[in-house]
Amino acid sequence: MTFRELLEKYRAGQASEEERALVEAELEKSEAIADYLAEQVEDELGTAETQAPAGEVRHIQKKMNRRLRRTAAWAACIVLAVLLGVRFVASPLVASLYYQPNEKGFGTSIEGEPDTECEAIALDLTALYSLTAPGNTVNSVTARPEGFGRYILTYELRDWLTGETDQISGTLDASQTGGWVRTFGSNFALATMESIADWGNLADSSNGQAAADYLAELPPTSYVAAWLHFPEDLSTQELFALEERYAWKEGFTFLWAGVRSGEELLPGLVGFTMSGAPFNSIAPSWEDYPMFNWYQMRAEGKYYSGAAYAQHFLSMLSFIAGRPQAENALAWGQNFSAVLDYVEEHGVQVCGVLVYAEAPDLVQMWERGDIDGISISTVLPYRYSAEGGQYSW
Repeated sequence: MTFRELLEKYRAGQASEEERALVEAELEKSEAIADYLAEQVEDELGTAETQAPAGEVRHIQKKMNRRLRRTAAWAACIVLAVLLGVRFVASPLVASLYYQPNEKGFGTSIEGEPDTECEAIALDLTALYSLTAPGNTVNSVTARPEGFGRYILTYELRDWLTGETDQISGTLDASQTGGWVRTFGSNFALATMESIADWGNLADSSNGQAAADYLAELPPTSYVAAWLHFPEDLSTQELFALEERYAWKEGFTFLWAGVRSGEELLPGLVGFTMSGAPFNSIAPSWEDYPMFNWYQMRAEGKYYSGAAYAQHFLSMLSFIAGRPQAENALAWGQNFSAVLDYVEEHGVQVCGVLVYAEAPDLVQMWERGDIDGISISTVLPYRYSAEGGQYSW
């Protein structure tokens, strides 16, 4: 928009508050410049008054004042045009070259209808936390633009076990590689992953036996969040059968499954949420990404199954693999396209799971040989001691 057009809007009373402030500031600046230049000319002409008739001096002074004001007005127009160009042209153009968190139009409502208000950042964070940082559900995401591809990103995480919420906020620079999910993820699951380094250490039988012995000494009501490793990778059908085998035990909840993601990659650092985990209602097209979240399954009258788990994981993974700008802006050290290629070739093979269970049930699972590794993340006195957590969903 040119300054003349903006000025017409201002004169017609149609300018926004921001536009009014911008015009008034430039007009005030132009008037100040004109007054200053006029004073300089008057000083220069002061001497000439003694050497020329008064009428001629006044004529020259008026003519110079008009010329100076015209020049000042043009200068103000040029400055304003530059500012408006930077604000409304250059900044959006630069931002369009990078990740755009506020892109809208490809979300889906709980009823399966297109949600034109769903923003990309909410979908991207939901997928990234579900795939790589279990233990929290993403809620209420906003990204306030600051210009030139920079945003103030704010979102809330809700802890699965305790129900506690954590408000995350900071500057997102879409032109740089970000670490939002890795840097700010305060959940115990990620900390445990990093502490054990890989599933190989978790599968060390001596470590597993020590953990089982510790669990056996706890009061039987103790409620434990733990990572469990399987002797052999399980298909999603075998995983679902194992979950069903322990479903009758009160409080035994399967929440997240770690999937083998490559021969040289750390297996288990990518995975999917299971039936026991809370989830939000955010999802892209159900047709393009079926079972992205479990609202679709409920809406279609389906039930949890091994096939549903596999589809859920592949939809999440293929969605984020198709958004490399989001991957770069929000996550560190992941190559989801490579993981997707590996999984499509080798199938969805589960290395281990995150569970919440009472201590005696985990000991029984160890003694049966269903698992060969245990890493304890959190121990609560009993199931209901975390008000607002798992049993308040």
